[in-house]
Amino acid sequence: IKTLEGSNWLDDIVIDDYLKLIVESSIMDSVMPPSIMNLSCFFVPSLLRAHQSGNWSQVTKAARNINVFETDIILIPLNINNVHWTLVTLSWNEKLLKFYDSLGGERGEILRLILQHFATLTNTKVNEWTIEAMKNIPRQENSYDCGVFVCQYSLCISKGLPFDFHQNDMKQIREIMIKELTTRQL
Repeated sequence: IKTLEGSNWLDDIVIDDYLKLIVESSIMDSVMPPSIMNLSCFFVPSLLRAHQSGNWSQVTKAARNINVFETDIILIPLNINNVHWTLVTLSWNEKLLKFYDSLGGERGEILRLILQHFATLTNTKVNEWTIEAMKNIPRQENSYDCGVFVCQYSLCISKGLPFDFHQNDMKQIREIMIKELTTRQL
């Protein structure tokens, strides 16, 4: 929780816990929510190691609880070079992978690797899928709020809400996130 205070970078524990809270909340919603699942912050690093070593068992273990065919949106946090949080979402129904980067990057190679993995899991061809780098999204104006942006993108996506937050809201959003994680309620 301390990483949510001040201008600290969010660590993988906070990102994972917040995304789990989003998934739990979407299950509890009284209206029929889209089926949202999340993968751990460690999924993409294990995917990269598997790609380099050829040992896919750890990747399979990381995605074991995800049924791609019954999930509308899979939230995949991605830490670029251990210095910048981004978000990937995957939608089997739309055969669409979206990339959300609060600094506006595109990260083509890693996105293709993620897509290749899920295309293999779903027995589809990579060229049946689309990769979209999201452009008109809130952007960070400092070097430390990327994790908060990832959590807020995820929250809005899970609830079907517009991205109506901005850099100026980050201090208040951090305080709200502390309360949400402490009370386990969004």
